[in-house]
Amino acid sequence: MVLARLLLADLGPQDPTAPHWVAMGPASITVLAAAQIRRITGAPAVNAVRAVITGLAVIFRALASCLIPPLIARSTWGHLQRNAPLRYCSDLWMIVFPADMYATAGMQFGMAAALPLIQRIGT
Repeated sequence: MVLARLLLADLGPQDPTAPHWVAMGPASITVLAAAQIRRITGAPAVNAVRAVITGLAVIFRALASCLIPPLIARSTWGHLQRNAPLRYCSDLWMIVFPADMYATAGMQFGMAAALPLIQRIGT
């Protein structure tokens, strides 16, 4: 639903971009959940689906990563289109949670799945 909103929203240059950064949040939370599940030991159900969980986490991490360039481009485009000066805007605080969740999920999943590159990117 979040991806559909991003693709189907008719955004003008006057519309705030920050709410669309929230799309990174669900993908990153999914990666963080996968990291926590990977740490569970001794549970036959977890052992049976560990590879699937890792694969899905990689896909959701890729989705969150792929959202970053268009979101930065959209933010820049909106700023340039309006010729607005750079200044504080309270809407920008909506970017903090998704960015932090992306970093935290990367660090945790990198450690849990022994993927040092993902862990370093998160750090």
